[in-house]
Amino acid sequence: QLVNDFLEQSAARTPDKVALVCGGQRLTYAEIDRMANRMANALRAQGVNPGDRVVLFLPNTVELVVSIFATLKAGAVFVVVNATLKPDKLVYLVNNCRATALVTRVREAAAVGVVRAEMRSLQFIVLTEQGAAQAAQGGEGVFAFDALQAGYPDTCPPCQCIDRDLACLIYTSGSTGEPKGVMSAHSNVVFA
Repeated sequence: QLVNDFLEQSAARTPDKVALVCGGQRLTYAEIDRMANRMANALRAQGVNPGDRVVLFLPNTVELVVSIFATLKAGAVFVVVNATLKPDKLVYLVNNCRATALVTRVREAAAVGVVRAEMRSLQFIVLTEQGAAQAAQGGEGVFAFDALQAGYPDTCPPCQCIDRDLACLIYTSGSTGEPKGVMSAHSNVVFA
């Protein structure tokens, strides 16, 4: 069983049940599943392949939840990064895991833009929050989360993973040196 199977099964069984409350937003299982499918299709269309890393540089938001499941549905590996991380540490993590994509908020876009050239593997950035569409117009390989939601189908992409495939990398704090990525397969996350 894969981690994203839990969302898909819940969306099929209880599509109208509220799954997530975030601020004033209330989303059902079906809504989250459709949003994750659209984002997964967008990730694949932008070149994210099975096993690629997608760094999620976001606080606890709807976009973080959707991006986790979207990354898994695309067959990729999510890397959740603390939203308060300094740019030099972000560069280290992106380069260390060889991330293909980065999802972040508009308010971090300027700091990310300053160090983007140092992120050698990064192919594109997805911006969330209001103003993302305007910010995305200014850069090559920069997309607005809402535009991707509007531009891709909500059908589930074909599964390309098995339970032994990597689901996520969780980085240590680096208090005794450089942060290290702890690898967790789908089976590890499901067991936990």
